[in-house]
Amino acid sequence: MFLVICVAVLPSLAGLVFYVYEQRGYLTEYSTENTERFVQLAAHDESWLFSSTRNMFSAIANMPLIAEKNWPLCHKYMRNLLKEQTDYHDIGLMSVTGESLCSGLQDPEALRTVNFSDREYFQRALYETGLIVSDYHVGRISGQPVILVATALRTPDGLPWVVLYASLDITSMVRARHAAQHSDESIITILDRNGVVLNSMPPRADIEIGQTLADVPLQELLSRNYQGSGILKRSDGSEWLVSHARTGTEEDPGAFTVIYQHPTATAMAKMYRTFWISGALALLLGLLTLILGWVGIQAIVGRNVRYLAAAAKRLSQGKYDTRVTSMVSGQEFIEIASQLDHMAKALGRQEAQWAQSLQRQLGQNKILQMIAQNQPLDDTLRALTQVTQAQIEGGIVSILLLAPDGEHIQSCIAPSLPDSYAQALAQLCCDDETGTCGSAMAQNRVVVTPDIATDPAWESLRDLALVNELRACWSHPILAADGKVVGSLAVYFHKPGPPGMEDLQFSKMATEVASMAIEHNRHHEALRYQSRHDVLTGLYKREVFTARIDNALSAAAASNQRFYVMNLTLHGFKEINSTFGHHIGDNLLRTVAQRLRNLIGDKGDVGRSSGDEFALLFRQPDLTMPIRDLVQEILNEIRRPAELDGTEMQISASIGIAEYPVSGLEPDVLMRNADSAMHRAEREGTGFAFFDASQHERTPNRLLLLSDLRHALDSDELFLHFQPQISLRRRRTVGFEALLRWKHPSKGLVPPGHFMPVAEYSDLIHPLTLWVLDRALEQCSQWHSKGHHASISVNVSARNLLNPEFPTQIQKLLARHNVPAHYLEVEITESAIMVDATRSLSVLHRIRAIGVRIAIDDFGTGHSSLSYLHKLPVDNLKIDQSFIREMDNDKESQTIVDSIIGLAHNLKVSVTAEGVEDQRSLMRLLQLGCDFAQGYLISRPIAAADADAWLEENRC
Repeated sequence: MFLVICVAVLPSLAGLVFYVYEQRGYLTEYSTENTERFVQLAAHDESWLFSSTRNMFSAIANMPLIAEKNWPLCHKYMRNLLKEQTDYHDIGLMSVTGESLCSGLQDPEALRTVNFSDREYFQRALYETGLIVSDYHVGRISGQPVILVATALRTPDGLPWVVLYASLDITSMVRARHAAQHSDESIITILDRNGVVLNSMPPRADIEIGQTLADVPLQELLSRNYQGSGILKRSDGSEWLVSHARTGTEEDPGAFTVIYQHPTATAMAKMYRTFWISGALALLLGLLTLILGWVGIQAIVGRNVRYLAAAAKRLSQGKYDTRVTSMVSGQEFIEIASQLDHMAKALGRQEAQWAQSLQRQLGQNKILQMIAQNQPLDDTLRALTQVTQAQIEGGIVSILLLAPDGEHIQSCIAPSLPDSYAQALAQLCCDDETGTCGSAMAQNRVVVTPDIATDPAWESLRDLALVNELRACWSHPILAADGKVVGSLAVYFHKPGPPGMEDLQFSKMATEVASMAIEHNRHHEALRYQSRHDVLTGLYKREVFTARIDNALSAAAASNQRFYVMNLTLHGFKEINSTFGHHIGDNLLRTVAQRLRNLIGDKGDVGRSSGDEFALLFRQPDLTMPIRDLVQEILNEIRRPAELDGTEMQISASIGIAEYPVSGLEPDVLMRNADSAMHRAEREGTGFAFFDASQHERTPNRLLLLSDLRHALDSDELFLHFQPQISLRRRRTVGFEALLRWKHPSKGLVPPGHFMPVAEYSDLIHPLTLWVLDRALEQCSQWHSKGHHASISVNVSARNLLNPEFPTQIQKLLARHNVPAHYLEVEITESAIMVDATRSLSVLHRIRAIGVRIAIDDFGTGHSSLSYLHKLPVDNLKIDQSFIREMDNDKESQTIVDSIIGLAHNLKVSVTAEGVEDQRSLMRLLQLGCDFAQGYLISRPIAAADADAWLEENRC
């Protein structure tokens, strides 16, 4: 019976052995697939680390402080960034010669002696694009075992100008994946490309970090395949299920090898236990046990194994929601099923974390892309609130931005908060009594409110928050690069309670991204402002002002309305620059610009068109007074004295006005015509003038004439003629008036009326006047040496009178030619004095103090008041020839001449009549008591040689 039972049992045992053998193979295959999947996830973790590093590099490279090479600020930025990046020992920048520029780990002083030019990764980064991954080494700054990732930032020409690096903490590699290992006996190891151990979890004495892997059988297994798995038999008889995979960057995908080792004995121990228990029962119970055991195997074990196999298959398909413990029976199968469920839960958790991390990275990349593309700040921050809300379950995110005063809220970005509450936030002040956000900004720290209903800081907002079912909140201050609070990011919840650590960390990261967006936007807006506004005055640049005219053209064409374009020039600005220095000139321009802004306000636009010229635009509907009154008000404001660096100055201006549409239909035409009118106003001394097409000078001809005149001054094409002046009482020559002449090589003799107006409104008038004075005094000196003590009269311009150096220049010329000062008479017009009466008077008094005589030329035709005459240091009045010619035919002209002579004599001033062409006029002037005369009756202007002959015949 025993033999029969044994014979009966043996087939059962054989069947059991065969069944267990088959299941062992299946479980081995299943375990192999799981280890391969596990090692692939571990490899993906490390690949994701390098992908995150790449994205971090991209964000850093786009920071304005990097492009501006602001290394002190870079140190601070890297230090703050390193606090949040636990996977790195150091993050920083080095120059193309290997010097450290900034580091998140060390202060600048500690980096001065550090150089990386001999490092292999540094040399590769200079000549290769993309991420460069180094081998294992000990960092020179951190002193820790590291793997270094580097990339060169390049100029648009492709040349490297700085190397960005991150020093990875190798102890963090595979650490997270170790927590999800199948068992405590499993080993996960990562090697660099040279087989050097970077990390191994758990630590083992036979696997030393920083040393080449000493396991020869394992090395042979790794060398046979790029990646894969297999059974490794060790010298101690143990079998290990080994799976390995390569990982790295896009440029170097095989930089690292991840190895996962799992003892096969652990996986199969429970199966062997089941085998021996079943065999023992079969032997003891005999045939009945065999039958019952067979039925039990089919009814229980087979069902359990099928459940386990189905669960394993679902796991291999990535369905990590599989749970099989409740479906099996038997302690052993329950334990196996529990292990499967634990593995499925761990893999599911890892996959969820990976998916969440990927989603966060995609959201962050989207925000960084919006920042890089200079999207509107509100749009970027609104997108950031939405991305943050999607990652914090149940959270409602808002961002508040402070106004420049640092106390009030400028804007509230809260797309998911109720409108009434968002509007209330926008009225907040930055203090400790206005909720979590106000406290965070006032205290410059993270503030957490687990329960709004009980927090004293919410006194003013509590009712509104509770009505909108807001129960908890935390808030981070948003900091600018200089550490100044510029806003806050808050997360609200509908249920009271403290925040989770992971959510708190993610909201902090979102706050840093918001800070980056705000800082980038400020730099962008500053650059945009600088591109549109003049740096010195803050007014519109010429091209922007032209665009404003273009807009006014479109609006005026549609509404059939007028507008005015004006050009304003300051008198004597160049002389102020040369005398007092450019810093005074710059301060004057700022003062004028501010006065124009204050006066005009929103009634028009103001721009700076050139050095001392301003452009103004007024639209008819915006005017509150007649245009002439407005222009006069502007001129009065400019003339108001200004104190600059302790010196009180008064300056005047001329304004040209071009009216649309009568003065032009295009911006350039209107600007050009306003400029032409401005020059006419300056020339005539009227203060302002409207553009008159009949008086418009051809600008190209004017520029050509000016160029020729400059050449003439350097080429001796200019010469002087002299018109005699006689004393009417003594009938003898007293002097000559020097008159400039120009003989053009191709145009012949050019009339002074053609070229003098051009010279007077350019810088050429200064050297031209000095040339005339020099030649006239030279000729006067020659006359004196021959015994002819004749005086010489020279005409000077309004711009000469605005030059404070002019009296000194006259004095030097008198000394050079040894001519007594009273033999020189300078002639000025009334209009020239009135251009800037205060400054002109100052220069005239200094000229008079030298002893030089001063004459008012063309008297009676100017715009000054006769009552102003007594203030002038005048020696002689020259009556304009238009009155002299009309004396015999026009009683009014004779009355004017008589009045001028009487007024002059009362003021102890002599009188010279110009344009005397007939004997009757000469006699009438003698009767009226006129002192001196000149004109064609006496002599036309004559050359210097003829003047010598004249003096011989008409001695002084």
